Amino acid sequence: TSGIPDNSANNSNNNNIQLHQLHSQRVSKLDEKTTADDVVKAIKRAQNLHDEHDVVEIAHFLLEEVDQSFAYGYRGSLLSRLAVASLHLQNYDIAKRCIIERRISHRSSMLPLESAAIVRGLLRCHRTDEAWEVLEDELSLPLEGSVQWENSDENSTQKKNDLNGDDELLHLEDESIRRRLAARDKLIHRARSISSIASRHFYEMEPTEGIKAVGKLKEMGGVVNEAGLTADDLGIPWDRLVKGAASCESKRRDGKWDNAVEGEDAASSAEIPSSWPCNIVYAVLDAMIAFPSENKDVTFEALCNALVRRTVFVTGAVDMEGCPEADRGEVAFIGRSNVGKSSLVNMLTNRKSLAFTSKTPGKTQQFNYFAVNDKPELARQIRYGDDVPGEKDRDSFYIVDLPGFGFAKVTQQLRQQWSDFMDEYLQERETLQAVFHLIDARHGPTDEDSKIMQKVGTILGAKQQAKEHCAKYIIILTKADKNVKNAKSQSNPGKVSNKVMEKLIETMKENRVGYAPIVLTSSETRLGRDEVWKYLRFAAER
Repeated sequence: TSGIPDNSANNSNNNNIQLHQLHSQRVSKLDEKTTADDVVKAIKRAQNLHDEHDVVEIAHFLLEEVDQSFAYGYRGSLLSRLAVASLHLQNYDIAKRCIIERRISHRSSMLPLESAAIVRGLLRCHRTDEAWEVLEDELSLPLEGSVQWENSDENSTQKKNDLNGDDELLHLEDESIRRRLAARDKLIHRARSISSIASRHFYEMEPTEGIKAVGKLKEMGGVVNEAGLTADDLGIPWDRLVKGAASCESKRRDGKWDNAVEGEDAASSAEIPSSWPCNIVYAVLDAMIAFPSENKDVTFEALCNALVRRTVFVTGAVDMEGCPEADRGEVAFIGRSNVGKSSLVNMLTNRKSLAFTSKTPGKTQQFNYFAVNDKPELARQIRYGDDVPGEKDRDSFYIVDLPGFGFAKVTQQLRQQWSDFMDEYLQERETLQAVFHLIDARHGPTDEDSKIMQKVGTILGAKQQAKEHCAKYIIILTKADKNVKNAKSQSNPGKVSNKVMEKLIETMKENRVGYAPIVLTSSETRLGRDEVWKYLRFAAER
């Protein structure tokens, strides 16, 4: 019933096996009549009851008594089970012997699931270097060109139907499918194993190694997407990684690594803060963006709590003199009225009222500055004029909510003032790192949107040509959920029609901003929030 082959008829090469007595009543001994199923039961019991004696006896049996043919080659899987059990009992010597023998004698039959279990066992024993060794040897990335990812299972089925009757070609196609499925399985377990390593480092307060591990995840992003794997296939615990990195960042803000050794003496210190991002969580975000999006609220809530710890309205500016001191990076959001600008800002920061939202278009009528991660109790200083001690955090930045166009019920004179202020702001605000231009995904760009593109294309294009600092320009398509029925956050979060997309691309080209990235979003289904944070971080990292 276990699915394990009975090797009792396959012991012709194992006739000189010595008797090994076990504590178990169910499997009391190991001898020439022992089956693979008996060994599995013995290993499980020894692991569950922490029976060191039985683990040693089973190791003698598998490593010294039986050969490769035991249980028709199932010995390799038994060795992996014994390795995990030995690690559970903190017996690394036996585990190491099992791992080496498995590689030497059973490499062709090693399963990714088994390798991943060994990695987790090594991590429990704090054998991180050995875990990396197993991962890179047994769960390595496929060689470039060795797997044909472009053939989906559906296409493969159709291709096999087309080849019906040609046995040789059918065999080659079957082999291609087998190789592709095996490579996908290895990718899944490699990604999960690396996430386990990263998590271990973060929760052990070893951010440098944790950052390196999530960097390895980021490097996998290309081949993971090429293989057609989904977030559900991979099952990466992003929320746990974010929380672990956030714990390290919290200790960092408390000064845990302020005296870490730098420069030539860095070898004596495992932690080198100068090599870290301004917020350690950004390293996890990089990997998240490289992988298929899962769009889960629990993950994004953890991300926002780590990246947006405090927000406060600083000032509303009507000209450059009214802008706060340019002492940190900032990002600006602009778009016609009723495009969902304030709702998007609130979604990105996981706040309900960071930016004022209203069913009455045109409520934002000044350049509203919001400080993110400034010093604690800054709001009290602004409101009452109290001298509050403290400094802004290293990842502090400004979010600037610009006036909406189109529906705003204002005079032509005020519109012109906004336009002139916008020109000056884009030209002179050196701390501006990104401009998010919001456009309704249902209708595409309007004449007002075209004017904004023209303004941005002219001003930022000239700065780029002059090799001056130039803010990143990003198109954000909002309200994508309105284009689908029964929109849901994961299965059906939103879309944009081909007609609207074609219109948008043409308008962008006409206004010399065809290079700008396009991000599809919805404040209702939370679509696109991780992608937008990819650019929001530019301000924090300035």
